[in-house]
Formats: sequence, C-alpha cells, structure tokens
Amino acid sequence: MLFCNVLLIVLCLAIVLVYGIAIFKGICYIRAERRLKKLEKDINDWPRSSNKPLRKQMTTDTYNHVHSILTAPDVVDRLERERDNPLFSFINTYMAGCEHVNYHHEGDVWQHTKLVISNRIKFDHDYLDVAAALLHDIGKKTALEQNGGKNMAGHELLGIPYAADVLSGFDFNDDEKELVLWLVQNHTKANDLPKTTSKYSCWSLVTHPWYNRLERLAIADSEGTIGTDGKPVII
Repeated sequence: MLFCNVLLIVLCLAIVLVYGIAIFKGICYIRAERRLKKLEKDINDWPRSSNKPLRKQMTTDTYNHVHSILTAPDVVDRLERERDNPLFSFINTYMAGCEHVNYHHEGDVWQHTKLVISNRIKFDHDYLDVAAALLHDIGKKTALEQNGGKNMAGHELLGIPYAADVLSGFDFNDDEKELVLWLVQNHTKANDLPKTTSKYSCWSLVTHPWYNRLERLAIADSEGTIGTDGKPVII
C-alpha cells in the first residue's frame, strides 16, 4: 500500500513537472513572438538604403584627407604610404608583425587587411565599407595576447575601442562611426550563420539594414584568408 502511494505521488509530480515545462515553454514562445513582431516593426521603420549619405559635407582637412584615401582607386597603395602618418599609426601598432600562422598563411594582420580591402573594393562600396575593411581586425593583436598566443578569439569586440579611437581621429561623425563599428563588431557573424542555432539571431542579423555591407565584408575577409594550399579559405 505504501509503495502504491509513493508511486502515485511520484507519478503526480512527474505530470506536474511535464505540464510545468510545457507551460514555461509556451510562455517563452509567446514572449519571443512578441519580441520578433516588435523587432520586425522597428526594422520596417529603419531606412532601407545602405547607400544613404551619412554626411552632407566634409568639414575638416583631416576628414578630407582620410576620405580622399579611402575613396582612391589605389587605396591599398595610398594606405601603405600613409603608415608613418600619425592618423594611420594603428597599422604599425596593431597590425604589422601580428601573425597567427595556424590560421592565416598570407602573412601578418596588415597583409591580410590589404587583401580584404582589395577584395572589398571589387564590388559596390563606399568609403565606410573601406574603413570597416581597414579596421575589422584591429583587435587581433590584443586577442592573441589575452589568449596566450593560442588564437585570436574575441578580436571583434576587443577591437571596438581601438577602432572608435581611429574613427574619432579621422573626424568621422557619430552616424559614420556607428555604421563602421557595427560592421567591425559583427564581421564574423555572416560567415557563422550556418552554425547559428538561434533563429532569432539569424533573422535579426539578415534583416538588418546594413547586412548587405556586412555580407560583402565577410566574403572579402574569407577570400583574404589564405590556407596551407595557398588558396583562399572560402567559408
């Protein structure tokens, strides 16, 4: 008799637990649906053109100089010649000489960055896309140091403060900085989409008004990564 009572209690608790989990999942699903609808409404209200001008005029000599470099057909050569310019000192500080041969066989971060820029300007772009390509791996040196030389994981976020300082030195306005920093922070996510298990994360990324820019940057980044066979690593 006692055994039957215990069994009945366990069975009741199991039923309550199952229903409790089902109710909890239902509540989470409803909340997620509401968040998705709100995000969808917000996105529909965002400007859809990725080419919307973020600056009406160039206001400083510094900005004009940087802009002329980033829009030049020979931008990579121009940047190479500017490495001793204090505005571009970050190239020598954070990129040149920083290597991780287990992943990048094309050379140091600066060599990789030049390949990415060259790949990026083959397609529709503006100076902001070039700025993002220039700064996308600025956090790799810090990541390599923090990870004991094992890898460069986390370089996207670690590079944001450095990239923000550079853009401020370029006299970029807040809108320009926001776009470039978003691309820098998220530049690996486009290639990681097939491995992303969250449908919400995928949806919120691919519907972002700057996703087309991000996707182009990710392709250029992938094609600028050379494997052991001497060919681009297409992710």
